[in-house]
Amino acid sequence: RVPERSLQFGQYLYNRGLITYQQLIEALVWQRRQRPTLGALAEKWGWLSDAKVSQILQHRGHAARFGKKAIELGYLKPHQVDALLKYQRSLQTRLGHYFIEKGLLTEEEADQISTNLKSHNNQLKRRTRNRANSQL
Repeated sequence: RVPERSLQFGQYLYNRGLITYQQLIEALVWQRRQRPTLGALAEKWGWLSDAKVSQILQHRGHAARFGKKAIELGYLKPHQVDALLKYQRSLQTRLGHYFIEKGLLTEEEADQISTNLKSHNNQLKRRTRNRANSQL
């Protein structure tokens, strides 16, 4: 059963029973490995040196995010981290490609699921908007 909330592609597949939880996790790990790190992008853009990236990695602790620690140390501004994150996201391979590569979905199935997901999320947005307008 699909929850009444906005979902991302992998969540939608899982909630529809099309993939297992383990397959979802494997796909997310695969996707993460496809994208460059923020440190590598900041170096490429000339915003950080290799030494500063190393310092951030040493100081960030286990749970802290790279961008957050870079801001705390004064090496990057929040708008720079936002730009890096947006660019990093734009380079990220779509999750559906994992399931196509593994033979779990065809391109046509992935496209149809994507269309269904957009419809699901748009319906929820409309309901939320209608509720907000009726309360005014």
